[in-house]
Amino acid sequence: HSPRWVHIQIDGVSHHGLTFVIDRNSEAYTGKLKDKAIIKIIKTAKGHYGSSLDYLYQTAESFRENNITDRKIFKLEAQLKKS
Repeated sequence: HSPRWVHIQIDGVSHHGLTFVIDRNSEAYTGKLKDKAIIKIIKTAKGHYGSSLDYLYQTAESFRENNITDRKIFKLEAQLKKS
């Protein structure tokens, strides 16, 4: 995956945003996964900057603070907090 700067619109205002794009031909690309598989990965995966679980929780909190709605992130967060 590689970082890319993109143009985004927030409340009609143009901004630059950093996103990460994976090459679908990469062996790291899993394709679509069911929530159960994603949750299993998030519970155990860790990278150079910490755990996937912490990353998900921090992302969800940041989205709430910035009034960004991401149903998938919030759904996964709720499911992980229950488990």
